[in-house]
Amino acid sequence: MHLGRKDFQAKIRGYRVELGEVECALLDHPAVTAAVVAVRQDQYENNYLVAYYVTGSTPAPDHSALLNHLRARLPSYMVPAAFVRLEALPLTPNGKLDRNALPEPDQSRLDGETPAAEPRTDVEKTLVQIWSSVLGIDSLGIHDNFFDLGGHSLHAMIILSSIASAFKVEVSLRDFSSHPQLHT
Repeated sequence: MHLGRKDFQAKIRGYRVELGEVECALLDHPAVTAAVVAVRQDQYENNYLVAYYVTGSTPAPDHSALLNHLRARLPSYMVPAAFVRLEALPLTPNGKLDRNALPEPDQSRLDGETPAAEPRTDVEKTLVQIWSSVLGIDSLGIHDNFFDLGGHSLHAMIILSSIASAFKVEVSLRDFSSHPQLHT
């Protein structure tokens, strides 16, 4: 028995995700008029979700508003790590969605809204470099939230290992998860 098309399913952190379910939750936001969710891979070949959306309102909802909207409706593994606002979804000459024409998310700053708060100390600079390397984001700041940037438990373990190597100190996953910012 065939239960849906596998090309619109993804495996994210060990969970099977129906992309259409995430798209429907995104379309529930009053400002979103069109949405599609795609799967991308980070530098560690882990899958993550990217939400592409079109809005009919001005100003468009910011990254954190969409993130909060989806967090209230979906489990954490189904919340996209990146959001890309488009003027219109790309279409084929036949008028169907052209998934191959969806742009890669800008890794310079996933939320694209607020400038990164610069590190002030050498420790903060090292931590920002570690987070940037693991998350694949060029510009992040000391007030950014690890989970809002698309971080998850596998990324956290790599970061904790790097912190142990750099600073000769052990940080527990529980402590890291409780304090997901470099500086509060």
